[in-house]
Amino acid sequence: MAVGPKNLQSNWSAECEGAARPLPQAPSGVAAAKCDEGFRISFRPLAQGAASFNVYRRVFGRNELIKRVNEPEAVVPAPSAGRPEDIFVTSIDECGLESLPSEKVTIRN
Repeated sequence: MAVGPKNLQSNWSAECEGAARPLPQAPSGVAAAKCDEGFRISFRPLAQGAASFNVYRRVFGRNELIKRVNEPEAVVPAPSAGRPEDIFVTSIDECGLESLPSEKVTIRN
């Protein structure tokens, strides 16, 4: 018998074996090139079966999702003049698990 924090009781469940699903690998080779619409971000997906990719910018100490894409490139708006931004990418697998961040690339206008 197990007793919880509110004095609730329950029977122990049977043991079960399992394994946690590993996170997908982060993309690599993140690069940025200026284009008419802002910056074209390209990268190499390392995750087998990555369903999509999230492209983030680091703003005032927090990560802000710019867009989700299905191909290994995205066009992002240019940052404000004189304000560099760090961009990084994550892989999303078919179960919705997100990888750790890729290496960052810094863009500036």
